[in-house]
Amino acid sequence: RPLAGFLGVSNSYILVGIGIALFAWAALLFWGSLQIEVPRWLAWLSIDGDLLWVVGSVVVVLLPALSLSTAGKWTIAIVADIVLLFVIWQFYALRRVN
Repeated sequence: RPLAGFLGVSNSYILVGIGIALFAWAALLFWGSLQIEVPRWLAWLSIDGDLLWVVGSVVVVLLPALSLSTAGKWTIAIVADIVLLFVIWQFYALRRVN
């Protein structure tokens, strides 16, 4: 509830759902990291998933129907920027492997 209040989200269950989905995503990526060679499909899925997160974040921040707090918008934007840096790094690393 404190995080929902900080972000300006009216229903904290939305954040619980996002947290569960991110936990599943992290478990999949962790499984992939335990493999001798990371499957190429998983590397591309990771890039695509991160890009989807960035695009979704932009939509959430710019959508006027959501009444996010200013701090919430900044927080989402900063996290999206960090995830975008991961996308660039992952894409570069995957291209170098080829």
